[in-house]
Amino acid sequence: MNKKIFGGIALLVIAAAVALNVTLSNQKQKAASLLALVNVEALAQSEGNETGYQSMLVTENGSDYECLNGHSYKVNKYNVSCWGKGTMSCTSGNYETWTPTGTLCGNA
Repeated sequence: MNKKIFGGIALLVIAAAVALNVTLSNQKQKAASLLALVNVEALAQSEGNETGYQSMLVTENGSDYECLNGHSYKVNKYNVSCWGKGTMSCTSGNYETWTPTGTLCGNA
């Protein structure tokens, strides 16, 4: 009699574990499906919203050293060109980056 009761309880525990596993698996599939749907919608929205540029070309125009307030800087010069319809933000023009060299210059 005890074996039948123990067997019945074991069978119920196994059935509950299988049911829980199926439920969790379905929830994960629903979450993955929802994520895929959100990604597709985001891609579809960005296709019609081409208010920026598709491509950017950065061309180096050389470098030089400048003295400012007694400190030496390396100045890198470059040009940015933007073209094509897309979603990337870009501003064409000539730019410079000033990097301190750590040395003094001029009359300092």
